[in-house]
Amino acid sequence: MFEKRFVAPKKLNLNLQGVDFPILSEDENRILIKEIEDQKIEDAKNQCEGNKSLGPDGFNFFFIKQNWNILKYDVCQAVK
Repeated sequence: MFEKRFVAPKKLNLNLQGVDFPILSEDENRILIKEIEDQKIEDAKNQCEGNKSLGPDGFNFFFIKQNWNILKYDVCQAVK
């Protein structure tokens, strides 16, 4: 009985007929695929409050800001 409640159905009945999906313009698409610049990432970091609650890794932005010269490359690569 327990197993029956937590087993995914074998067939999903999805029907997307009548759903109107918006289409991006070429300009909107270019903006989305443009590589973000390191300076934009640093600007975003500077706008974050430092002593708010910890992130899932246990660090807050105060730690990131204090150690930016060490973390910058890895953070920017992760964002990109």
